[in-house]
Amino acid sequence: MTLHKHLRDRHETIVETMVAMQDRAMAPAAEARQFVLGFVRLVEAAAGSDLGPRDEYLETVIPGLRASGFQLASTVDAMTRSAMALVTVVDPHYHRWIIDFCGDYSRRLIRMWGAV
Repeated sequence: MTLHKHLRDRHETIVETMVAMQDRAMAPAAEARQFVLGFVRLVEAAAGSDLGPRDEYLETVIPGLRASGFQLASTVDAMTRSAMALVTVVDPHYHRWIIDFCGDYSRRLIRMWGAV
């Protein structure tokens, strides 16, 4: 089974697990769910070799969050919680890819935050 199919098959569980792990003091449930859905979609796309959604998210959503007053610390917190929740749901065989992807995504996010 490919990672892309593995993630798609577990989509709902991944989303629910990630949403449950977000810090409710930082964002209301609806905002947390929106963030999680966007992140899950870009991870699924990347697992299928499509990095377009990742790049679009970083180029549009991240500057929008910053402009709206969201703090980098809150964004990194949500990203860390999402990544940690993701590895609890996927088969350990895929952990290296998830960890590498999330590490790269985090570096790009922080660079993007400083660039806008």
